[in-house]
Amino acid sequence: MSALAYAFVLAISVGIPVLSTLVIGFKYRSMFKAFGIGVLTFTLFQVLTRIPLIQYVLSPNADFVYFSQANYYLYVLFLSISAGLFEELGRYLMMKRFIKEMTLNQALAFGLGHGGIEALLLIGIPFLLNPDLMQYGPSLAYAGLERISALMLHLLFSVLVYQSLQVKSKHKLFLSITLHTLVNFVAIVLLSLTGLTWFVELMLLLVALGGLTYIYRQRNLTHEEIIPTL
Repeated sequence: MSALAYAFVLAISVGIPVLSTLVIGFKYRSMFKAFGIGVLTFTLFQVLTRIPLIQYVLSPNADFVYFSQANYYLYVLFLSISAGLFEELGRYLMMKRFIKEMTLNQALAFGLGHGGIEALLLIGIPFLLNPDLMQYGPSLAYAGLERISALMLHLLFSVLVYQSLQVKSKHKLFLSITLHTLVNFVAIVLLSLTGLTWFVELMLLLVALGGLTYIYRQRNLTHEEIIPTL
């Protein structure tokens, strides 16, 4: 069971990003630029900006360390807000600057690139480099389930930001920032209060499925058939 759980995590966090790159690169080439910009967005605004700021600027600061320990939930809220701001504003800026006349399918490709590289860098590569993680048994599967939900949510956030640009209104950008913040914050708080990983993952999955329902309903507004990304 441990080996199966480990393989499941790798299938999600490595298999999906690699397969998505191949499928979009060879079959849906018109969406490959949006996919690549999504990959670049997470890399620039998280890996090269937000994460280093937290790890190398804030974390060594004694006042910040005290704040994180004395005010745990405020600390979690800070991390959640910063993730929402950096990723969603990054999404908005990159879409606006590099993708002209964007379509719904391109927004989905963008989200797949963004969520795929996140899964690969944060889960896939660390798991590949540490096969000893198999000792944690079937509970490893939760990491794979979390990435499935996260990937679907990145599709939702990308569509919301795309719609914000289409109608030249910031309210759906604000909605994407708010939802991103709430999902992160509520998931961590629920886990700390209940200790029930399965419950938290179920809640995330339900929210993510709600996001997919919203995306598919947009076909009626855009008259665009959603092309499967895998």
